[in-house]
Amino acid sequence: MAEILNVTNNGGAGIGLDGAGTPTGAPDNAGTNGAANGAGQQDVTPKTYTEEEFNKALQAEADKRVQQALKTSRTKMEAEIRKQIKDEQDEAARFAKMNAEEKAEELRKKNEADIEKARAELSRDRCCLPQALGCLCLPELRRFLFLLLP
Repeated sequence: MAEILNVTNNGGAGIGLDGAGTPTGAPDNAGTNGAANGAGQQDVTPKTYTEEEFNKALQAEADKRVQQALKTSRTKMEAEIRKQIKDEQDEAARFAKMNAEEKAEELRKKNEADIEKARAELSRDRCCLPQALGCLCLPELRRFLFLLLP
């Protein structure tokens, strides 16, 4: 048999239960819907939900929030991709205006920057490895892994 939940929706604050199973969003002592100075007072009557209805409403709210987060994430990703495309187009246009010597110099600088970036990542990883191994309580494993390091 489905349990009956008595839940109040207070001004769009949502429905829910606190940790003790008491409905959240209950009206204040005056019986208003949070209206200031008594203006626009309305009686808020609690709506009774079955456990199934409550779970369905809760799932719908969760789905709505997930969809909103996905939409926001997609918008940010699209903006980032547009920026990357624009940057690549600008670089290609600038590169097309260069002569052979300037192109070679630009490629050399770009390759040096990529190598330095890779070295920094490798250095960072090597610095973090001993700390990560220190967390392990297996001395044999630590000795083995240190043998693998150059």
